[in-house]
Amino acid sequence: MRSGAIVPHAPLLVPMAARRPPSPAVAAVRAAARAVARSSTRETVLISPHGSRSGIYVRSRGDLSGFGVPGAQAAWVTDEAVASELAERWQRPLLDQAPDHGIVVPVLLGPLAQPVVAVALAEGAAAEEAEDLAAALRGMDVDIVASVNTGAGITARAPLGELPEGLELEREVVAGLTRDAATLVDGGAALAARGGSCASAPLTVLGRLFAGVPGRVLAHEWPHGVGYLVATMRGEP
Repeated sequence: MRSGAIVPHAPLLVPMAARRPPSPAVAAVRAAARAVARSSTRETVLISPHGSRSGIYVRSRGDLSGFGVPGAQAAWVTDEAVASELAERWQRPLLDQAPDHGIVVPVLLGPLAQPVVAVALAEGAAAEEAEDLAAALRGMDVDIVASVNTGAGITARAPLGELPEGLELEREVVAGLTRDAATLVDGGAALAARGGSCASAPLTVLGRLFAGVPGRVLAHEWPHGVGYLVATMRGEP
């Protein structure tokens, strides 16, 4: 059976980025992310919503120097054959550029099971791109990890301040996931439209591939006003 997961990608979660001891919430998210990494048993397709363009990264090394986090470097083994197959099925290019933080942070938190095929969805990618990616992945013998932060306006500490629907929307999406991962399609779109989230496209991929499968939430915290969700699911390839 195929495994799916949701992990956050906030650079603040990386231990070397902390300027003080982490809150219990951050520690819980890190521990859950490591548990997700250990549970993966096959090749991992890791999907970030922060690409400058959509495609599959061919470089297998990245860092967080752009976020002022020196020494936060990640490296992984990739499977060139799987990357090329996915690029052909998805009709998107192989990208010879440094992977973005949506790839780097989950690898540092895990690290994820190897090999990793790192996929970029362009920021603000149209829903069709996510639907096409889900169709390309259907039938491939890989596990899927969606790298997302959920709402960006849950408390006054959030980048967008406290949005009127922030926390309620967050809880609705998480509750829907525990019933059926298919709810992530509409839930991710709602988070993007009303919660300032980057999550829509990767969550659409999971929602399509794990429709009818309930998700298991391992951690859901918002210590900095941004939703950090860690969850798993299992379904047919």
